[in-house]
Amino acid sequence: YWMTPTGLKPWQKKIEPILALAPPQTIKQLRSFIGMINFYRDMWRHRAHILTPLTALTKVPKNQFLQHWNAECDRAFAEVKAMICHEVLLTYPDPNLPYDIETDASDKQLGAVIYQEQKPIAFFSRKLTSAQTRYPTIDKEALSILETLQEFRPLLWGSKIRIYTDHKNLIYRNIKSQRILNWRMIIEEFTPDFFYKPGVENVVADTMSRY
Repeated sequence: YWMTPTGLKPWQKKIEPILALAPPQTIKQLRSFIGMINFYRDMWRHRAHILTPLTALTKVPKNQFLQHWNAECDRAFAEVKAMICHEVLLTYPDPNLPYDIETDASDKQLGAVIYQEQKPIAFFSRKLTSAQTRYPTIDKEALSILETLQEFRPLLWGSKIRIYTDHKNLIYRNIKSQRILNWRMIIEEFTPDFFYKPGVENVVADTMSRY
């Protein structure tokens, strides 16, 4: 939370990537967005009702997607984003519980979600620089972990952290890349535990890194 002279305010950094989401331009992007929402199906009230105009749009021909996107879809998209942001800002992190972090990286962007007991605490997303887009995949994945930890250091420092990555090599110790070894030293300051999670199950972080 943000401590101000007038009292505590929600930490907007927790929801900035959600606020930044632009309306999908393809059915693939729409399905990715809906998949992220359905991942937290038990959290969002009236989720299915609000999503109705968007789920109906997944059945139109791919080449007619933008023709069918209308004002009702705009309203539904905005309502869903507002629903996510509202709940995330109201969710109190519990320092006595472990933080679970799922990360992912695409060709152009990093993404992550921090959650406790399956409830999202914060989202992270950032575009890669021109030089970073040329990094090997494993380096991008490691960078996503590093930047998420640094971005939310005040929240995460000193707590038990479990990191889930879809790049199996990152969970091993025999890493030969000097760049990753340097990053790993910074990451180890947080003393996290690493776990492998296949990309197909890494729904939310995947969406934040690609959409």
